[in-house]
Amino acid sequence: MYSRAVWKEGQKEMEGIVPTSWIAGSVISFPHKNARTAARMCMVPSDGWKQFLLIKTKFSSGKLL
Repeated sequence: MYSRAVWKEGQKEMEGIVPTSWIAGSVISFPHKNARTAARMCMVPSDGWKQFLLIKTKFSSGKLL
């Protein structure tokens, strides 16, 4: 599943589509490199990923396998 999310990155609000597994509570995680590849592969976040404050999730969609 994927979600359209809004998060705070520094002083800016960012918006994008990410795997729903990257969102945990009020935190959204991103890999340090190759975020597009990681998103396409629906990689599970690890301890070394960057974390940002999640402002809101606009919607979620996708097929459940």
